[in-house]
Amino acid sequence: MHEVFERAGALGEAIQQSEEFKAMRAAEGAVMADENAARIMSDFLGHRTVVEEILTSDPPDHALLAEHSQAMEVLQGALNEMELVREMTRARAAFAAMMHQVNQVLRFMVTGETGDEDDDEQEGCGGDCGGCAGGCGHQHLQ
Repeated sequence: MHEVFERAGALGEAIQQSEEFKAMRAAEGAVMADENAARIMSDFLGHRTVVEEILTSDPPDHALLAEHSQAMEVLQGALNEMELVREMTRARAAFAAMMHQVNQVLRFMVTGETGDEDDDEQEGCGGDCGGCAGGCGHQHLQ
């Protein structure tokens, strides 16, 4: 088992040295260094946290949910207009695609299977937009 962990660590190091990882980190750093983008992203994530809390309450406050969802939509639109954010989104998508390929290779090496039709659903941000701040194009609550 020690060899498995050792090789997993080496794989992690190789991933960190990949151009996709480096480009993603650089793009994320550029966005966070931009005061306007960082503020908008922080506001977006704050509204998302509130939406998640509302959805777990019983009963959920639908008016408050709509208010925060609308604010997220406006902020998402503002983020999508920023070239820095678009570049970050492209870099994250390239990294996610690389990781998807790595996972496919691992799956094949372990099971002899290449995957299934649901693999396309796993690419990108995963659907919750936690990593992309909505830049992936998924439809969000209205």
